[in-house]
Amino acid sequence: MNTQNINLTDIGQRIKKYRHARNLTQQEVAMQLCIEVRNYAKIERGERKILDVLLILDISYILEVDLMELLTGEKTKIPQDGLSDALLSNQMLSNQQPVDERIISVIQELRTTIQEIDQKQHQLQKDFNKILTENTEN
Repeated sequence: MNTQNINLTDIGQRIKKYRHARNLTQQEVAMQLCIEVRNYAKIERGERKILDVLLILDISYILEVDLMELLTGEKTKIPQDGLSDALLSNQMLSNQQPVDERIISVIQELRTTIQEIDQKQHQLQKDFNKILTENTEN
């Protein structure tokens, strides 16, 4: 999977679509996820990066939707002979890329995002400390 195809707004729209299909409110999903409703709403609007892999897995579970479909919008192909055979063959997706590689790709994208946020947070902390120091000297 090309990780550049991961669009937070698209993911948020899919999450919202599946939540509506399950007749759940944002509050109900947020409560099951143990997060604030406003943070969940930001996920649906694509305004909040999903930093926790377990969070997106939980959303997938709560909304009863395949993780890869939630992330990419691509439906999982399941052979007529059943899910267990599809999992054994590890070739469930339409582009025939193994599921494990796709999940690893998504996890790598999430890790990169977390690293970027950590760097920005570190820089903000340095800037804040500098401003604080300058103000205390004056």
